[in-house]
Amino acid sequence: MSSSLEISPYNLRYLPAVLRRNTAMGWIVEYYVLKPDTNEMMRKRIRLNVLRKHYRTIAEFKVAANGIVTDINARLAGGWTPFGESENARYYTPVTDVLHKYIEERSKELKKETMRSYSSFANIFGTWLNKKVAGCKCIYFNRTLAITYLDDFYATHSNARTYNNMLKMARAFFSWAKEKCYIKENPFELIRTKKTAEKKRILIPKPTRQQICAYFAERCPEMVMVCGLVYTSLIRPIEITRLQVSMLHLQEHYIAMPSDITKNGHSRNAPLSDDLCEQLRKHIRYSKPTDYLFGSQWTPPPRPQYPTKPSANNGRLCATNCISPMKCNCTRCGTRVSSTR
Repeated sequence: MSSSLEISPYNLRYLPAVLRRNTAMGWIVEYYVLKPDTNEMMRKRIRLNVLRKHYRTIAEFKVAANGIVTDINARLAGGWTPFGESENARYYTPVTDVLHKYIEERSKELKKETMRSYSSFANIFGTWLNKKVAGCKCIYFNRTLAITYLDDFYATHSNARTYNNMLKMARAFFSWAKEKCYIKENPFELIRTKKTAEKKRILIPKPTRQQICAYFAERCPEMVMVCGLVYTSLIRPIEITRLQVSMLHLQEHYIAMPSDITKNGHSRNAPLSDDLCEQLRKHIRYSKPTDYLFGSQWTPPPRPQYPTKPSANNGRLCATNCISPMKCNCTRCGTRVSSTR
């Protein structure tokens, strides 16, 4: 038995169950609970007249009835709703709200650089949701909508590898949503990835390496050090921007890279050649241990400067991209050059 009640201005999911004696119905348990699809508070009643007959006294009956009341309130507090078997109120949360909570939680666990991928996914997926299925509740987001989303994404990003990355991010999000009891099943779980061509990697020919080093040795000597860190020490460009002077161990010919600056989160030691040690020794001779190795003016700065942040001097930080296909506008070089991967 149920009836509707508008509770305003309060935003409640339920009103606790209570034991009452109704003149017309006898002993009942009464409570109100929010019906997700209408956003109305519905009154629910459970008759206990049959139960009353099993007890000789009212006091004994009330003990048993209050046990029912306590059980119902505990279930309501845990998110249970009587509208639909095995359903809870979280199923009716808008997907966009859950997406926001997901990004909020992940941002507390992951590095700022790693969060760029998650934020990009949230922006793309959230925009699609608002455009195609605004206000869609979690319980209504099914495999059909998942496929529709991926088809729309592939239509504008016709690359199998990008498609697979998006599928991976969507699976991760809905796996989290399932773990948090927002959905029953992951709608992206059974969708297969697309076949991708194997990545082709080539070694930079020795004449080209010599040409690059000779060019920078004449016009921008610091770039030679960066090339050496990437090519001989196997340090990623983004990791170079995080290196500090204190991490250099030139006497022992290595760089101690802590886990908080590496891409995979594992600390490691990167070897240094004799030539590179000598170049770095000259480069940091006036620097403090807390200074970073490279900056927009090439001299070690007190704060990190990332190439992903656009600025008027972004060309000066071309060191971090020195062996990627690019156009170099380095203010020290004074000319435009192309480097080959």
